[in-house]
Amino acid sequence: MFKIIKYTAFVFFAASLLVSCRKELNIDLPPGENKLTMNGLLMPDSTIRVHLGRSRNILDNSKPEDFELTGATLKLYKNGTFAADMAYVGNGYYETEIMPEIGAEYKAVATHSEFNNAAEAVCVIHQPVEIQDFSIKEEIEVYDGLEQTVRTLNLKFTEDQNTKNYYMIALHNVSEYEYYDEDGNLITDTYSEYINYFSSTDPIFTENESEMYNQSLQYKGLYGVVFNDNLIASNVYTLKLDGGFLYAKKNTLTAYIYSIDEDLYKYTLSYHANSNTTDNPFAEPVSVFSNIEGGIGIFAGMAAASKTIVCTIENDYPLPEKQSLPENL
Repeated sequence: MFKIIKYTAFVFFAASLLVSCRKELNIDLPPGENKLTMNGLLMPDSTIRVHLGRSRNILDNSKPEDFELTGATLKLYKNGTFAADMAYVGNGYYETEIMPEIGAEYKAVATHSEFNNAAEAVCVIHQPVEIQDFSIKEEIEVYDGLEQTVRTLNLKFTEDQNTKNYYMIALHNVSEYEYYDEDGNLITDTYSEYINYFSSTDPIFTENESEMYNQSLQYKGLYGVVFNDNLIASNVYTLKLDGGFLYAKKNTLTAYIYSIDEDLYKYTLSYHANSNTTDNPFAEPVSVFSNIEGGIGIFAGMAAASKTIVCTIENDYPLPEKQSLPENL
């Protein structure tokens, strides 16, 4: 009994020390060194556009536009040869009318009077894969005694087994739907969007036991999910995606497989790993991957293969009955 009392007294004593020793400390953290930031994704069907800015301290509450970099010199090289001086077009962006070519190597070199050294990066536009087939399969499954239609998208493509490959899958849909306007007229309209909520149980997305969101990349309205070829054992693979997002009567669905480089793949995964630890005081900090020498950011290339199908969804959302209008209208 004596020992129990003694240990209990010690616990209360230690707890009182923790409470009584609590004190607020105001610590002035050093501002840190600002770095030049460079971000750009090169695609064969778009002109080259790169954003330049300044990095900021974690405690800096300035507006994002305050970190946009004007007055910089940004030079573009193609296969080691000078190609263009990129012009400032506003909001931190520099642009040239040059459209990148598949297989070419591009190098961007940025300098500014605020920074002692240049920031530079290199990327290559990789050859897209070949999409052999894109189809939708419908099956009736029973859950809790109720039947429901399960739609699976099957995307069959080939790849080079002699190289290490990285990809991004994206889906775009133009849905056609009908409704009655206030005058009772039947209206047919369309809605175009990149799908940002598709899912999959394909093992190619779960190799790292991560959710698909943690492998997602968003750029200029484009939404995609990155993956590698670690689980692709042959030169042909059929990727399976959940088609549950299809709801309109008629859908024109396009699948894109972007061939990306390892740098963009690493950047995407590290970006989400960093975001997932932001509000967790017990998590080890994760640095976002950067391929900018002398700065921070990502400069990468991507090229897409695509295939389109048209599918019709019957009786999922019946058209409402036409309403009769009051005679006095």
